[in-house]
Amino acid sequence: MDAIIILDAAGKEQLVTDHLLETLNRLEPVAAKLRCSDELADVEKIIRRGAGYQRQRRVAAEHGGDLQAVVLDLVKQMRNGPTA
Repeated sequence: MDAIIILDAAGKEQLVTDHLLETLNRLEPVAAKLRCSDELADVEKIIRRGAGYQRQRRVAAEHGGDLQAVVLDLVKQMRNGPTA
């Protein structure tokens, strides 16, 4: 999620999340026709919220590297759903 990708032979670069958001915007009319706009919007939520590994690393850092805190956070997410 933090990667910079090369877009073309000229070496133009872009943050992968920015590229994904642009791609989602281009796909929105197709998603509307297929009646799956909500599902496409879920992808944007993942991009905005961050990937699971990012949250796990943050929780571990907030708890001095305690992986039990990470597991407890994962259990909480499974029960309550992801938070923003």
